[in-house]
Amino acid sequence: MISQQRYAEALQAIEHALILEGDRDKSHLLWTDKADMLIKMSQFAEAIEAADHAISLNPNYEYAWATKASAFNHLGKTEEALALFDKALELQADDYTIWFNKAFVLYNIGRKAESLKCFKRVLEMLPSEPEALRFAAELSVSLGEYSAGIELYDRLLAVRPNDADGIKGKAAALQLANMSDNSSAQMTA
Repeated sequence: MISQQRYAEALQAIEHALILEGDRDKSHLLWTDKADMLIKMSQFAEAIEAADHAISLNPNYEYAWATKASAFNHLGKTEEALALFDKALELQADDYTIWFNKAFVLYNIGRKAESLKCFKRVLEMLPSEPEALRFAAELSVSLGEYSAGIELYDRLLAVRPNDADGIKGKAAALQLANMSDNSSAQMTA
């Protein structure tokens, strides 16, 4: 893990590069890097300002929008963050990192079905991404989609055979599926 001192050094280097670069063609990339570094330093208001500057230089740069969304999320402004992630996805619908970050925001505020859709979108792009598999499996099971959850846990365990959370999650999903099947059988008898 990088220490705060290293983040400060990295921020200084970015700021020096910005002085050298000015507001030229690619400086929106540096402003987005600065915003990202400020988020890592828990300076969220300043990160939003840096992301806004990047957006003013290139309003079509999806990562500037996504970085601004992350800063808003850290400030607890989840609806604003989700709207900004949506803007980023309008610009680049096939970016798994933006889908992934949006999925986590939705997950953290309990919007399970929406979060699951986002994790599934990540898995369309990266079918073996372990964290997306784990969260999609967990969400599927919590939404009563036991077969889908079990299948996702199987995919996770194919990638990470010793994943303790995956093993426990699959066991729980199998148990819940069995209880659901027994309950359904009793109701039809």
